[in-house]
Amino acid sequence: SLRHAALAFAAILGLLTLTGCGDERAPGDATGSWSSEEEQRGDTTIVRTFSGSVWGDTMTLVPELVIGELDGEAPYVFGLVTAIDVDSEGRIYVADRQAAEVRVFDRDGRFLRVIGSRGDGPGEYQQPDHLRITSNDEIVVRDQQGGRFVVFSTSGEYLRSWRLSGNFFTSQPFHLDAQDRIYNPDLRFDLPMESPDRQILVQIDAATGQVLDTLLPPRTEGEPGWVELRIEDGGNRMVSRSNVPFIPTGTATLTPEGGTLRGLGSRYALHLERPDGSVLAIERAVEPVPVRPAEAAAARQRIEEGFRAQDASWRWNGPQIPAVKPPFRWAGVGRDGTLWVQRHTPAREIENPDHDPSNPSPSQPRTHWEEKNVMDVFDPEGRYLGPIEMPSGFSPQQGGVLTTDELVVMIPHELGYHQVARYRVAPRSEGSSGE
Repeated sequence: SLRHAALAFAAILGLLTLTGCGDERAPGDATGSWSSEEEQRGDTTIVRTFSGSVWGDTMTLVPELVIGELDGEAPYVFGLVTAIDVDSEGRIYVADRQAAEVRVFDRDGRFLRVIGSRGDGPGEYQQPDHLRITSNDEIVVRDQQGGRFVVFSTSGEYLRSWRLSGNFFTSQPFHLDAQDRIYNPDLRFDLPMESPDRQILVQIDAATGQVLDTLLPPRTEGEPGWVELRIEDGGNRMVSRSNVPFIPTGTATLTPEGGTLRGLGSRYALHLERPDGSVLAIERAVEPVPVRPAEAAAARQRIEEGFRAQDASWRWNGPQIPAVKPPFRWAGVGRDGTLWVQRHTPAREIENPDHDPSNPSPSQPRTHWEEKNVMDVFDPEGRYLGPIEMPSGFSPQQGGVLTTDELVVMIPHELGYHQVARYRVAPRSEGSSGE
């Protein structure tokens, strides 16, 4: 049955617009000055942060381990890392789609083994594009090229496999909840391209491969903001779309407990909708971040040049780039239940080392605009712990493990190759001392 995997959004938004007396909360601990209030409205708990944070000082990331070399032994040279996960013993699993391998490293970064091999038989795959580890340390590998899921033990033993339910190829990862249920993105090809119900999630039992349900993905706030190119050639039709930068559409994702985390695009507000029907609403007062005119012009030019390379007569046909950035661009749940919010920050224009003046390309302009990569961290009760500046080039969409103790993530080296790194979260004073 097709059903929405989310609570009614409008009702929650209505609750947040109500005014009332809340309990002023004292600073979270001796290290910080956190000004906030908590309000209860039925099943919704609202935690508002006015200023400060529990941590008080910006925490920093202390590098503890880096795996990945430009030239070296083959297991330590990555081609295209598409997924990372960590098991209960601290072993790190890396899916390299270009090398068509799943590599395993111990907690100290030593290479242990390759799980599976390339092929079409049992225990084989064509291109491992994503992986997740279940609650009992089974490694679930998605192989879209081979049209299947393959499951291994931590020692590399092949356990089982099953076919993918459709023929939809996507860069989106699959989700795995605490009950070891997979949520894999798919498309309904019987619906028109414009249908909002065309994209679905197929819920699968990771222990058996049995399809349990078909769901609609969580919806985001706001109208879609894109420009599009339509080309018709005889009976063939091609439609290409590009999101308009900085349109406040919000974010939505499933949580490990089977709920939904939504981020409002128009203001700094998060809704954690739990499976039991209760809601944690988080608000934080932040200063608006303007879009600089040159930043907006560069973003628009990149899109226009890309579409006009296919159709010289193409003209901008969507909303204009806003003058102010949304408060954040991504929100997710960490391995320890903390909430991580990637917020927008002021950008600066820097030289693009990949720009080739003799062969100009819309994808490689002379300069590009770069923001500091900052994550706001909240505890499971909605208290604002504080910000963490992430490594340059880090993207939460590429996966990894986020906790308030340590992070294991993929980072691009300045020379262009991929690395996997582990960082310890520590006070700035400790990180600067190199301890």
